[in-house]
Amino acid sequence: MDLILDIFHIKDLGQLKYFLGIKVSRSKKGIFLFQRKYILDLLLETGKLAAKPCSTPNGS
Repeated sequence: MDLILDIFHIKDLGQLKYFLGIKVSRSKKGIFLFQRKYILDLLLETGKLAAKPCSTPNGS
């Protein structure tokens, strides 16, 4: 680890909150990833934010 620190300048940014648009949350049960913000940004970018949901066929 010391060799890596000698070669690369590393800055501690604290606990991870977002990574590639995905929210990261930690608890005693584990690490959870939430895609809500990513999906909302994607819908906004593609102009589909006001689109109405539709049902999908159930495969059972």
